[in-house]
Amino acid sequence: MMLDKIKNKKVVLIIILLILIFFIYFTYYLYQILAPKKISFNNKIYDAAIVLTGDQYRIQRGIDLVKDGVTNKLLISGVNKAISQTSIMTEFPDTKDLFICCIDLDTISTNTFENARESYLWTRNNNINSAIIVSSHYHLPRVKLEFSRFFKDKTTIFIPANNNFKKTPFKKLLIEYIKYLRTSSSILIGL
Repeated sequence: MMLDKIKNKKVVLIIILLILIFFIYFTYYLYQILAPKKISFNNKIYDAAIVLTGDQYRIQRGIDLVKDGVTNKLLISGVNKAISQTSIMTEFPDTKDLFICCIDLDTISTNTFENARESYLWTRNNNINSAIIVSSHYHLPRVKLEFSRFFKDKTTIFIPANNNFKKTPFKKLLIEYIKYLRTSSSILIGL
């Protein structure tokens, strides 16, 4: 009887500890999103920008980097195979010339890990040594983890497409945090 009580106390303590770790790490995840970041390109021109498709504003932010002369080339990673380059150009009508010279599409990637892998292969094949990675603010902590697997020999900076934290539903943050935990765990154990 006494042994069962001790085991039960240990189980309860382990559960409490796991919950505590979950929330402490969640606070760290939120800190990465909310910490004030001054984005300064220091008049440096990066070789390329890489946009991970998903939420609105991402592609526009990448196109703006090319238009503003911050970068010379853009990869839009994770484009649905059913979406043509022409349909994307229709969404951004003032960028036809950029699509001809400076914008490539990745239609292979279907998740963040594949975005990182395919983006790395694209940078290697195009002799790109520095890149600006663009995604949503809540997605960037996980993007940094995934890209760290491949981009060890590249100079990278990560920027949000926008900083609309207040408009981000809590459910979306929680789901992304769980994916962030999964990615962190897989990197920790070497997968």
